[in-house]
Amino acid sequence: TGRTAVFFQFQGCEPIGEQLDRLSEFYDMGLRVLQITHHNNNAWGGGAIERVWSGLTKVGREGLERMNTLGIIPDLSHASDPTSRDVLKASRKPVIISHGAARALVNNARCTPDDVIKGVADSGGAMGIFMMSFWLTTDAVPTTESYLQQIRHVIKVGGIDAIGIANDFPVGGEENARSAGNDNAKVISNYFAWWDAVAQAGVLGFDTRPTHVVIPELNDVRRAFKIRDALDKARFKTGEIEKIMGGNWMRVLTGSLG
Repeated sequence: TGRTAVFFQFQGCEPIGEQLDRLSEFYDMGLRVLQITHHNNNAWGGGAIERVWSGLTKVGREGLERMNTLGIIPDLSHASDPTSRDVLKASRKPVIISHGAARALVNNARCTPDDVIKGVADSGGAMGIFMMSFWLTTDAVPTTESYLQQIRHVIKVGGIDAIGIANDFPVGGEENARSAGNDNAKVISNYFAWWDAVAQAGVLGFDTRPTHVVIPELNDVRRAFKIRDALDKARFKTGEIEKIMGGNWMRVLTGSLG
């Protein structure tokens, strides 16, 4: 119709904590997607960026029940494996991974194992592949093909209805990289302080420093058009491309939100 939709999402349940009545208040203000955690543990569950993983808490289970009733979509991005599995087992509504990547391709705590990807698909949800290249590929040089490999893997595990496009950078791309001509060698050091701190905590997959953060040819405002063209060149069918490029998100969002 030529219109643009905007919906609000929290990365983690910290704005709610144990005050579950806030869910209704935030829903009235437009909250429609809620990540259980962001990296670390909180009152609702265990985050992925922890040395020892934990699952959904009692408060988290109560909060998830209220989310299902209200129509707030549970998001497993950044959640630990036990938390993800607990949410998938308990939720009566579709569950998503708004932005992530497959651990089968990059063995890192921030990436999602196949059983969780399959669980999201079975719930009627979808998983978006994001743009941070050090979680997309272990290749020395990340390319658009690296991105397509992630898409293919999710389709293999969960089917064509379970895959979507995601971001996690500003609309125009990772700004420091773009300013440096998308030369990963010039900007990756910006991430080392955080990466090394996580490595010292003994978190899965942080034992080796990354060498890149962006896929150069996709780090600009026209990334979606380039991904679409790459899918077409890779001989994906028109209907498949439509689902990948937004159709699956439309189905999940409209079906879950009403």
